[in-house]
Amino acid sequence: MLHRNALRHPLDDILGTRSGVRLLRVLVDEVQGSLSVPDAATHTGLTDPGVRKSLERLVQAGVVEVRGGGHSNLFCFREDGPLSEALRKLLEQEGHRYRSFLQDLRNILMAMHQIRSAWVSRFPARLGEPLEISMIITTASAARIQQQARREMAEVEKRYDQTIEMEVFTEAEAPILDSEPETLLAGGPPPTRERKQSTLAKSPHAREDRARRLDVVLSEMIRDNPSIIDRAAQYVRRLLEQDPGSTRTDLPEWELILSNYSPERIRSFIISKSQRAQRLRQSSPFLPVLTQKERTFLNARLETP
Repeated sequence: MLHRNALRHPLDDILGTRSGVRLLRVLVDEVQGSLSVPDAATHTGLTDPGVRKSLERLVQAGVVEVRGGGHSNLFCFREDGPLSEALRKLLEQEGHRYRSFLQDLRNILMAMHQIRSAWVSRFPARLGEPLEISMIITTASAARIQQQARREMAEVEKRYDQTIEMEVFTEAEAPILDSEPETLLAGGPPPTRERKQSTLAKSPHAREDRARRLDVVLSEMIRDNPSIIDRAAQYVRRLLEQDPGSTRTDLPEWELILSNYSPERIRSFIISKSQRAQRLRQSSPFLPVLTQKERTFLNARLETP
């Protein structure tokens, strides 16, 4: 029988509880400097006594240190601890995996122009549980859209070992949420009780106007940040490398445009009313490469009258 050996297995104490891991995540990723017990409780959603107990365990393990004295104790991540660098890299990799997972989902969903809104309706509370996604589409072919999304998400499920369940609604069936979802994946926000006159319920003319405004805002964003063009070009090249025999003629066309057009020509093409421009905008490579901050800005501009 093997006896517990704290010298051999210090991670039992360091990562042995959810509260301890939450505190490490906050101290490493979410704050700069030190935290008091009440502040740490606020960041982690734990009770003050629970935070104090976990912090004391982490201090004993040598990955957290105390600053100050008495009732004004502050706690911070110990940068010079023997396992500190490895723990920091582990937590950074955890965050990178999460962000990459969401970005891969956004790349798929934002490229499907039939999706008006897509969001995470439920995150898995434990390993092995599915991630649940809801989406509202602009066509009546809900089953076909769901099948397409499932085919394209199969590789993401395999890469991250994560089951993805999805529920698809037409605009007429769209649920009214109590509040906006925490994580939007594609399109605009779904309808909420606070915003009953959602753009999802507007007339076809209103939707066309929104699409037109989206093109204009994208053109302005590229004017202010030309790096969006480089990101879009890399995105298209990556798709072509993954499927060199692709029958999607829009991808080679976009590659030629992004490689040969000047930024000014690209901006003009985005807002052009030509048939070719309108066709290629259905598979725009710009939306999938926007950062979260850029998507928030874009959606805010679209919601502004």
